[in-house]
This record gives sequence, C-alpha cells and structure tokens, in this order.
Amino acid sequence: MAKAEPRRWRGLLAYMTAALIGALAGSGGAYYLFSGVVAHQSAEISRQQEEIAQQKALLSGYEKILVLENRKIEVEQAKLTDQEKALAQDHKKLEEDQAKLAEAKKSQWAQLEQDRAKNAYRPDAAPPAGNKAQPGTARTGDCELRSGNIGDALKNCLQEFNRQ
Repeated sequence: MAKAEPRRWRGLLAYMTAALIGALAGSGGAYYLFSGVVAHQSAEISRQQEEIAQQKALLSGYEKILVLENRKIEVEQAKLTDQEKALAQDHKKLEEDQAKLAEAKKSQWAQLEQDRAKNAYRPDAAPPAGNKAQPGTARTGDCELRSGNIGDALKNCLQEFNRQ
C-alpha cells in the first residue's frame, strides 16, 4: 500500500500543476484584456482632455469677444443716456418756450381786444372834425334811396361818401 500513496500524490501533483498552469494562463489572458481596456480608456480620457482643452480655448476666445461686446454696449448705453438727458433738457426748454409763446399770444389777444374796444364804432359818437374819416372809424353819410332812378341815387351816395 505504500506504493499507492505516492501515486496519489503524483496525481494530485499533476492536477495541481495543470490547475496552476491554467490559473497562470487565465491570469495572463485577463491581464492582457485588462491592459487593453485600460489602454483604451486611457486613450479615450486623453482624447476627451484634448477636446476639453480645445473647447476651453474656444470658450476663452468667446469670452474675449463677449468682454469686448459688453464694453461696446456700455459705451453705447452711456451715449444713449447722454442723448436721453439732452432730449429731456430740449423737451423742457421746448415746454418753457411753448408756455412763453402761449403767454405772449394771450397778452397779444388781450391787447388786441383792448385796441378793438378803444377803436370800436359807436353810432352815438360825434364825427371827427372836418368830417374826414379816421382810419379805424366807420364813415357815415346821408344816403337815402328816393323814388326815381336808383342808379343816380347810388352814384350820388357814393360821391358823398367819398367826399367825407
């Protein structure tokens, strides 16, 4: 029976050797596959980092453009504010001028009304000396239409009116 025992150890040794060789082959294959996956992921990460760097560069270019555009907008807004202030001042001056103009028209109308009241025709007033009509006063005359020729009566009336 002593001979049977070494055979068991030999068989076990053969199995262990085959298992060890299989484990080493499997580990090698797993390492190869894992290294391929890691290399692929590393390449993908590098590509993404390059893409991010390009996008950052592009973004910084856009940021510069935005800063320049914002400065232009600020300058334009300042100009617009100045123009609005000037427009408000002009509008205020225009309102003042319109108020002055309205007041001047009002006083002119009042003066005109006073002048009209002074120079108004009054039938009860005596005619001026010399029976000459003054500018602004109405002429009066004795112009009656009598029976007969109306044309002659109108001519006489006009002649008398022009003499006054």
